[in-house]
Parts: sequence; C-alpha cells; structure tokens
Amino acid sequence: MKEKEALLEVRSLCVRYPGNEKEILHQVDMTVLPGTITCVIGESGSGKSTLLQAILQLPGKVEITQGEITFCGQNLQTMSETKQRAVRGSSMGVVFQEPGASLNPIRRIGRQFYDALHAHDRTVTRTEARKMAFEILQSMQFEDPDRILNCCPLQLSGGMNQRVAIALAMVLKPSLLLADEPTSALDVTVQLQITEELLQIRKQYGTSVLLITHSMGVAAKLADQIAVMRDGQIVEYGSKEQVLYHPLHSYTKELLRAVPKLEDSAGKNFSKESRQPILEVKHVEKTFREPGGRRFKALDDLSLTVFEGECAGIVGESGCGKSTLAHIITRLAAPNHGSVWFCGTELSAKKQRELRRTYRDMKMIFQEPRSSFDPRLTIGKSIRDALKPVMPNKKEQRLETERLLETAGLKGSYADMYPWQVSVGECQRAAIARAIAQNPRFLICDEATSALDVSVQAQIMELLIRIRKEKNLSILFISHDLALVSSFCDRIYVLNHGKVVESGETAQIIHAPQQPYTKKLIASLLTV
Repeated sequence: MKEKEALLEVRSLCVRYPGNEKEILHQVDMTVLPGTITCVIGESGSGKSTLLQAILQLPGKVEITQGEITFCGQNLQTMSETKQRAVRGSSMGVVFQEPGASLNPIRRIGRQFYDALHAHDRTVTRTEARKMAFEILQSMQFEDPDRILNCCPLQLSGGMNQRVAIALAMVLKPSLLLADEPTSALDVTVQLQITEELLQIRKQYGTSVLLITHSMGVAAKLADQIAVMRDGQIVEYGSKEQVLYHPLHSYTKELLRAVPKLEDSAGKNFSKESRQPILEVKHVEKTFREPGGRRFKALDDLSLTVFEGECAGIVGESGCGKSTLAHIITRLAAPNHGSVWFCGTELSAKKQRELRRTYRDMKMIFQEPRSSFDPRLTIGKSIRDALKPVMPNKKEQRLETERLLETAGLKGSYADMYPWQVSVGECQRAAIARAIAQNPRFLICDEATSALDVSVQAQIMELLIRIRKEKNLSILFISHDLALVSSFCDRIYVLNHGKVVESGETAQIIHAPQQPYTKKLIASLLTV
C-alpha cells in the first residue's frame, strides 16, 4: 500500500512534557494503515502513553519539539483547536486503561452516550442517541442493551465498564481507535472477550486500532504490526510474525523471555509429606448486603490448606472471591460462618493483643504498591516502622532497613525516597522488603504482580522465589493469571462464585483439568 494511503503517520517525532527540557520521545516513526491493528509494546516508562497523548493533541499534556503527525493526510499540529476537537471522537476514538477515565461513575450509561453524541452534533435528540447507543451495544454482543443503558458504571463490573467504554468510543464510528492498555486490569476471560470485540470492530467497521499494551499475548492475538518501545524510542518495528517469532533486537528477546508460560515446574521439588499445615480455611462463608437490600454471597463453604514451605495458588475471574478470602484470613473482614486456623490456632478465638503477635508471622503484599505506603513517609521510615516491634534500637533499624532493601534488589539509598519518587516495580520491591521485615512465616500475595509489565513481573517473581527458598516461607499467591501461577505454585485452587471448584497439584490442574470452568480459564489464556 502506498504511503499516501496511510491513515496515521508519525514522522521523526520528538516530545517533551511542558516546562521540562528533557525529551521523552526521540525520533519516533510509525504508520497505521486503514483497517489494521498496530500494537505498541514495552515496559512502563518507555513512552507508550506519551506517544498516544501526542497523537491526541490534548492541550497542556505534551509539547512536540520536532517532527509531525498526520491523520487522513492532514497535519494535526497545524489544525485549529476547533478542528482538533471535531477530529477527536468523530474520527479518532480513544479507550483508556481505567474505564473511570472515560465514564462518569454516577451518571447512567444512556445519558453518557447522549452527551458524547450531542457534543459533536447539537441536533441529536435523546431518543436518537439512545437508539444509536442501543445499536452499537447490540452489535458488540451485549446481552441486554436496555439494562446497560439504564445502569450507572457503579452497578457494572470492571470488565463490563471497559466494554461500555469501547462502545462509547465507537458510537460515532471513528476510522481510528486509540486504546491505552484496555485489557491490563482485566482477568483472562474478560481480556479475551475484549480482544475479540476489538477484532470484530475492525471487521465490521473497518476501524484501524493503535493499541498500547505490555501484554505479549494480547499483541499476538490482535496485531498486524508491532512497535517495540524502550526509553522513548522504537527499537524494533515490523509484522507480528517478525517481531514475536523472529525478533532482531536484544530488548525484544528479553521481553519475550519474561513472558510467563503455562507450565508445571513449580511443584516438582515439593512434597507435603511430613509437613504440617500452616494455614487452614474451614467452611468459610461471607455474605455482603448490596444497595437495595439484596444479599450477595462472596464466599460459599470455602475450605483450603497451605502447608509449611508450600506455595499455593488461587486463580479465578474478577469477583470470584479471591480478595475477600485474603481479607478474611488477615482479619480485615470477618466471616459469617467458618473458621481460619494459623499455625494450629483459630484466629477468631484470639484477642487483639494475641492477634498482633500472630500477624508478625503473616504479612500481605498488595496489588497496588504505592497505595500500600503512606505517601508522606519515606520508604525507609515505613520499613523502620515495621521493624519497631522486633527491633527497638534505631541504629539497628537503619542498618536492617538497608539490608532488607538490598535483599529486595534495591540500593540502600532508596530508604530516603518517597513511594511516588520510584517506579511501580521498585515500589513493589520495597513493599516486599517491608513485608519480610519481621521474619514472617507466611506471605499473602494479592495480585502482587498484575499491575507490572512482563519484565518487571519476572524480576519480582525471581525475588519471591529466592526469598521463599532462603527463609522457607509459605506463600498464598492470588492471581487471575493461570500461566504465572502455574510457573510458581506447587498446588492450585480454582475459585468460581465463591467456591473452590477444583484443586490439586499444579501438573494435574494444567494437564488434566476436570472442571469445565478450569478448562475455560486455560482456553482463555492469551500467549505468544
């Protein structure tokens, strides 16, 4: 196809943030042809989202210092603000990582479709807008478009909200859809559903897609062309087959090596013979009351056991009860029925002072590391606070803090930094350092790597494997990524609607699953 037929062209693009002399993007070149899907992959901080912001031309976000961006043959930089506003939405739709960035959480979906349509065409009536919204939802296989239009985003799941956000971006039938990590916060089944919908949009409307992602599996499923970014530059650019299966650049090869594979190597050297249970969850039930008085059973007669030195994995879709279980184990929530036993003692029978001593042996690592730290305290101060109950001497605390940071793969100088001054991966390392400060026997990892790109995820998993071996830690690893769990855990529990529907050694779950739901999870995995 000739160059003049390109839908979007980026030529020699250099970008910086307003008020900052340092360039974020350097000499970026890219072409998106009509009806194609181009994926941009790379680690956090590589410049992927900055590239998207430069294409969107949103005022005050970025400054283009060199190069040009043309859309349908027109230079976006020389367009008036009025013309740019007309292009955004009608010709160029956008979907963000968090649906909350494009959806008002307390306004009905139908009204939000009307607002979007009315912004581009003042003659559109509410009846016409609802009809157009109904048609786009129906074309995207929504089971009950009327119900969706009458709901607020707060009444829908995260995956459903992301599907609605895509429909909202497509209601004006743009020729280009910009999507910034639209699947990274979703479980494997919903992620597969979103990718299928993007393929259907391309087929039905001929829409081109520029997709920002750090998931190699998503890129393998969707892409025609792939651009690999590092430090603000495109280091490799070509067809999906060339980039994923015959990569030329060492960085691309490094990313591909970091992708977790569906395997069962974790449990081959573990035997639970002669080992005592460290955690026992017995017939736990938890019911929540939803708005309107309806009761929702988050956990239903759930039982599981973790042995000393074992890593047990819990997998399942969003809403299956994984995090609720973690909250009950850590006493952030109380069960309606059932009991939790830790080191042979029932936790519900312990008094508050005894619980504090117990929870020195049990620590939790959260999905969002920055939100687990006090932003007003340095990383070192947070770790020293964790050390106080077991190490009152301040000089010893400082020395131990540096040692813990080094154990987690960080320099001692990170103790003087704040959580917002380090990357997400570095912050997660610091969270692990804080979690092992009191020499616990048991770690709960609640989606501890899902917010990280594949290379940083691999580093965190290597760190957990090393710490587990050195300290003989028992770990409960909660994730929606079955491939990651299979490469790390000795046994797996599969949760669905608050129940354990299947459990067993990793090899049995991966190679001989018995339940249709487990088979569905495995079939939904997007891999390279």
